This record gives sequence, C-alpha cells and structure tokens, in this order.
Amino acid sequence: MTAEQLTEILQRRFTPDFREQLEIVRRNSRGKIWVIGGFVYKTLASELYGREIKTKDVDFLVENPNPEIVLPEGWKITLNHFGNPKFISPDGKEKPDFVPLARVYSILKRRLPPEIENYLSGTPLNVQSIAYEVDGRIIGDAGISALEKRVVAVHNLDMAKDVAYWIYNKTVNDIIKKAADELGFQAEYPN
Repeated sequence: MTAEQLTEILQRRFTPDFREQLEIVRRNSRGKIWVIGGFVYKTLASELYGREIKTKDVDFLVENPNPEIVLPEGWKITLNHFGNPKFISPDGKEKPDFVPLARVYSILKRRLPPEIENYLSGTPLNVQSIAYEVDGRIIGDAGISALEKRVVAVHNLDMAKDVAYWIYNKTVNDIIKKAADELGFQAEYPN
C-alpha cells in the first residue's frame, strides 16, 4: 500500500465539517498544516479493514500559528490537556485541536527543532507516526508500516511512558492494548 493510495482513501472521508474546520485552521496559520492523530490512523484502518472505528475530533498540526486566533461567529476556544487551542463549534459537536508544531510536547521535551520529522519520531505508538499534509499527501513510514502489518507497538518509549502515566494514568502496555483492540490489530509489547 502506497502513501498515494492511503491519501486517496483518507480524502474520500473528508466531510463538509472537516473542510470547514480546515478552512478555519488555514485562516489562523501560515505555512504547512498536517492532520495528525486518531483521525488519520483510525480512519485509514477503518477503511482498509472494514471495521467502523469512531474518531473523537480532528487534530491539526500547524507550522506557524497566527499571533491572534479569529474564529467564525458562534465558535469558541478552549485549551486541550497540552494547553493548545481547541475550537468548539456553535453546536458543540466539532472540536478540532489546533496544535502549533513548536508546542508539541515530544519536541519540547527532547529540545528538537519544530519539524514534522521530529514530531513523527516522538509519537508514543507506531500507528500515531503518520500525518496527512493538507497539500495532499500522507507521510510517516512507521505509521504506514503499522497499518500494513496491523500491529500496534511502541514507537518512542519515553513518550509512551509519559503519555501513559501523565495523560491516562495507565501503563504503556495498557495503551498499546487499548489501541490494538480498538483497531482490531495485534499488540506488540516492549520487553
């Protein structure tokens, strides 16, 4: 399965709500924009393997956020658990995260330049190491491989430990098992 095939699969699932969210993100940033997280890998796994997997929201990673965020009438802004903006639609159903690349936890913790490659290298799990560049392409070899092999494993152990403990109050094995069960994939636990 190629990145081009995965891109086509993902783009077929773009709804008018997704397009509206993307337009809001575009108006509030400059430079590149990526879609990351569960929306990407869960949507692809769902399409590839015929398993309906729900996604909570869309996470947009932005290269350069505007200094001031301007939202359409009725939209509100709050913060997610990492302190980044989360936009709330007037009906409360759409809640996209707006994540500045320079504020990604794994990049900050590892003191790396804010680059997409450094984001991808710092994802806790292999399935998370995939992104959709809104110019129209899927990137992230580890994430693509995880989808092909249908295996959830640790991608960055330090980040997996941090997320498991600080966000979920679980173990690394717990978060691997949860993701693997949800996707219908095999779980591969660290030694």
